[in-house]
Amino acid sequence: MLLFSDDERLLEKPSQLGNQLERLDKTMNWTRFRLALNRIFGNKKKNPAKGGRPPYDYLMMFKILLLARLYNLSDEAMEYQLYDRLSFRRFV
Repeated sequence: MLLFSDDERLLEKPSQLGNQLERLDKTMNWTRFRLALNRIFGNKKKNPAKGGRPPYDYLMMFKILLLARLYNLSDEAMEYQLYDRLSFRRFV
């Protein structure tokens, strides 16, 4: 067993066994969601010269919320799982 190898090699076995998140990622057309999310949340009036932190990618946040709902996780539990689970990070 390879415990200290790179992430991609660790994810090979779950991929071979049928990773559900990989299937979902390949099945969905995420471009449609990105366009809709940018239209809803994109603030065209915001002046970048005024500073402030740029927002996180809307699609990434949408995927995080989707995972939290699918696995019934709180915000704190979702944050932990993103640090802990390679498959979650790969999906997001």
